[in-house]
Amino acid sequence: MEVAELQRKSLIRIVDDDPLVRESLSFLLKVKGWSVIAYENAEAFLEGERFNIPGCVILDIRMASMSGLELQIYLERNLAKIPIIFITAHGEVDSAVHTMKHGAVDFLQKPIDENRLDKAILSAVSKDMDYWKKKKDSRQKRLSDLYAAIKKDEALLSGLKDTEFDGLKSGLANYDDAALRSKKLYLYYTQMGRCAYTGETIILSELNTNYDIDHIYPRSLTKDDSFDNLVLCKRTANAQKSDTYPIAEEIQREQKPFWTFLKQLGLISERKYERLTRNTPLTADDLSGFIARQLVETNQSVKAVTTLLRRLYPEIDVVFVKAENVTDFRHDNNFIKVRSLNHHHHAKDAYLNIVVGNVYHEKFTRNFRVFFKKNGANRTYNLAKMFNYDVKCTNAKDDKAWDVKTSMDIVKKMMDSNDVRVTKRLLEQSGALADATVYKATVAGKAKDGAYIGMKTKSSVFADVSKYGGMTKIKNAYSIIVQYKTGKRDEDIKEIVPLPIYLINRNTTDVDLIDYVKSVIPQAKDIFIKYRKLCINQLVKINGFYYYLGGKTNNNIYIDNAIELVVPHNIATYIKLLDKYDLLRKENKDLKASNITTSIYNINTSTVVSLSNNVGIDVFDYFMSKLRTPLYMKMKGNKVDELSSIGRSKFIKMSLEDQSIYLLEILNLLTNSKTTFDVKPLGITGSRSTIGVKIHNLDEFKIINESITGLYSNEVTIV
Repeated sequence: MEVAELQRKSLIRIVDDDPLVRESLSFLLKVKGWSVIAYENAEAFLEGERFNIPGCVILDIRMASMSGLELQIYLERNLAKIPIIFITAHGEVDSAVHTMKHGAVDFLQKPIDENRLDKAILSAVSKDMDYWKKKKDSRQKRLSDLYAAIKKDEALLSGLKDTEFDGLKSGLANYDDAALRSKKLYLYYTQMGRCAYTGETIILSELNTNYDIDHIYPRSLTKDDSFDNLVLCKRTANAQKSDTYPIAEEIQREQKPFWTFLKQLGLISERKYERLTRNTPLTADDLSGFIARQLVETNQSVKAVTTLLRRLYPEIDVVFVKAENVTDFRHDNNFIKVRSLNHHHHAKDAYLNIVVGNVYHEKFTRNFRVFFKKNGANRTYNLAKMFNYDVKCTNAKDDKAWDVKTSMDIVKKMMDSNDVRVTKRLLEQSGALADATVYKATVAGKAKDGAYIGMKTKSSVFADVSKYGGMTKIKNAYSIIVQYKTGKRDEDIKEIVPLPIYLINRNTTDVDLIDYVKSVIPQAKDIFIKYRKLCINQLVKINGFYYYLGGKTNNNIYIDNAIELVVPHNIATYIKLLDKYDLLRKENKDLKASNITTSIYNINTSTVVSLSNNVGIDVFDYFMSKLRTPLYMKMKGNKVDELSSIGRSKFIKMSLEDQSIYLLEILNLLTNSKTTFDVKPLGITGSRSTIGVKIHNLDEFKIINESITGLYSNEVTIV
């Protein structure tokens, strides 16, 4: 695509809290022909941006409140796929590596090289244009294009009736991408409304009751759930076909002309056609290849780690676990996973990987080719029923990897348990000392002490900024807690004091720190250090509630809820649907929430769960009851009274789509999983909670230090 066309169809977003940078970059890019919009911070960007035009974001890595790195992670988690070009005042290797790992297009240092910026923007916008093109090339569009190319005479020759073909074309127009995510419905249209094995017309109203999805290569032999291996057929025909391959000669003879017709139209692939028409049994090489793909992870980084582990620990076994096997086990046994609810899913994922990986590892005695030759070719295994039978360990003294009588009960008990230790890595900030912009001495000299760092700092903590000028927006590494008196009253004041990076980069003693405190709190007397190192993500207990500490904003410290939210299974299932809708609506703004469903499987039945206004109100009321529990009533920023009196009436009047959006926002009031809150349509306001830096007036302030595993901890009482 030509540059002029890229410029005409795209939008460049600039997010930087320095007005000079915003203005100069905006002017430069507009002169070059780009459409530009500038935001003063990450919060303004999230509030104002609709992600409805391709382009890119030019993002400052260090900003007050939400940083560029935090914004990148937020966009990644919320699947707003937009290329990012980072800009920074200093070369920060760690930050650069982090941003590039998370998909940044480039990492540019101020002052920005214009040629490099031009190349980065062209690369980013081109990348986003390709993404938008693929996004628009959806299932609905693909099927509509294929159907539009079918001549009616060809359709009639294939056996379809005149009205039947017209009905398929008109019916397809009634379904959006969300509806066509249903495998059955998608297969219905790829097979032009006919059963793959009988050629009979499929009754659409009976799609979920009388028709099955069948695996061409039996699922007992390989877990291939791609459309190349799936067909839609009558339930009775599926039962007659059984779990065998190749497909019966009679079915092939009758249906091959129709399959050929579908292949010629592009409705089924060449690979699918070959699987349908193959007339020889699967060979030993086929079967061993299937199992190898189930067991062996081919990722090159995993291979490298495996080699390293085997060299370091030659006595151990390395067990490969394929994610899809764990996902199937989770799905088949209704072990729901909701990322937005809490962090427990990390531990439960690890546990299921151990269980499933060990069973596969032991079942096939670490080498399937040996297993297959030893056991022969006739029904030597069944992947679909792996956990229906005992699996003995290779080493007899290890007993069983899976005991059909007891293992599932143990797994269910573990998955139902919420006794999970969650810890966070403490973050000590590093990198740039301050914003790169140098301010004149006439400006810096008039500011309060500590607001500017001097250009020359050899002789003292602060150089004479009134003489040399200086830089502002000083970056902090971590904080200390000090206790002091002011002389006005005989009161001990306890205050959190952030320490700048430039200070801790030196061999700083406690005397140096006290001198620094005197420079920023001139009225302080009898100063001593109460706590030496307080980092971001430190677990604290404040007035009976647990929080993680965030960064500093003005004279406050951000705090985020550290309590892991636990809800009943039915509420978790509904939240899972809300997450699914939130994900899909970003790709389709016209998506109907009522189209979002999931199935809960029991032994012989399945129940379809969908988003609905009535259930949404029940979930709203459940959240209110949770906020009213004694524990959550201690949480700072609890909005339960306003939500119950004002918010509920507004919520009831909302459409199902809006209800689904704002239930997740209410959930965020409980979890603080994101730092921005959009609850204005509910008649309330919400923002990230803070405490003042002076903490001596709190009823309680305790620091909880934890081991990495969370098994060991100690408390330090400050207040």
